[in-house]
Amino acid sequence: LPQTLDLVPAEAEPRRPIVETMLWPWPAEWPDATSAHHPWGDDLPGAVAVAAGEAQVVSLALENRGDAPARGSYRLRVVPAAAAGIRGPRELNVALKPNARIGLDTAVVATGKHKTFRVEAVDGNGRPVQATVRLAMAGDRLLVRVDVADTAPRRGPKLWDGSGLELFVAPEPGKPRVQFVAAPSLDREPAQARRIARNGLEALDDVVAAGGRTPAGWQLTLAVPLERLGLASNAVSFALDLVINATPPGADSHRRTHLACELNPFSNSSCYARVRVAP
Repeated sequence: LPQTLDLVPAEAEPRRPIVETMLWPWPAEWPDATSAHHPWGDDLPGAVAVAAGEAQVVSLALENRGDAPARGSYRLRVVPAAAAGIRGPRELNVALKPNARIGLDTAVVATGKHKTFRVEAVDGNGRPVQATVRLAMAGDRLLVRVDVADTAPRRGPKLWDGSGLELFVAPEPGKPRVQFVAAPSLDREPAQARRIARNGLEALDDVVAAGGRTPAGWQLTLAVPLERLGLASNAVSFALDLVINATPPGADSHRRTHLACELNPFSNSSCYARVRVAP
């Protein structure tokens, strides 16, 4: 090992797809198809009233905000399943170039068996990632522990290519965020955590990552100084999101899931979960 982390060269961030999913209770396409401008703004309603037996139009839009092509499939799912049926197409095959978008319009018919329900867009065969997330404070450090069900734990060429997590923190929703990517000890590789910077990935000697395989998958614990997260050492609240990368039980490939909401945490912190520090 080098005597100082200053001798570890920065790793350039490779190109990768970043697919953002958006569900709207109106048609997905907007008039100005040559730009990303949304004429109705960024404040979209969180719910829509649907009368039992009546069809409500629902639109799924996918945008590739990354810098590499994206391929895969997405399908719509009602939760709980008995609350409504989907009348029309429910699956969308994706082959998106960077900055490209595609939409699917369909309809949802409520059964009346549940007063409230939600419609989700899930990738692949719809198997959700299963994880338990715990947060704690130790002095001026944020502690994050995740226990993940993963049937095929693996490390990829880069930390985000295999099993692991991506941590996003901002002082409050809507403010600029700091991003870390981390992975447990797998395939003879030690647990690692790196901060995303403009010039690549930063290895910080005061950020600790530990964890490895478990009977159900893997476990990972991070200890990060608040200052490294862009927070004051005495912060009593902040905004947070997590992306967990794993192969869920019953799935045939790797999945990614967001902790807070469907908005892409890479580009928008407005929907991060709000965390308050209890004495």
